[in-house]
Amino acid sequence: MEILNIIIGIGILFIGSLLFNTTIYNEPFNNILIKIIGIIVLGLGFFYLNRIVKFGKKKV
Repeated sequence: MEILNIIIGIGILFIGSLLFNTTIYNEPFNNILIKIIGIIVLGLGFFYLNRIVKFGKKKV
């Protein structure tokens, strides 16, 4: 189950980074909106991996 959660978290980060790096030509408002959505999705992905999955923390 932990592996599945890690894959989901990395998928969320991947989608967020794609949205953050997307550029639409001649559409400045859409570019800003997509980048803001990308930042929010990246933040949610980091939160998911850090708090819910506890990825990168040693188990005692």
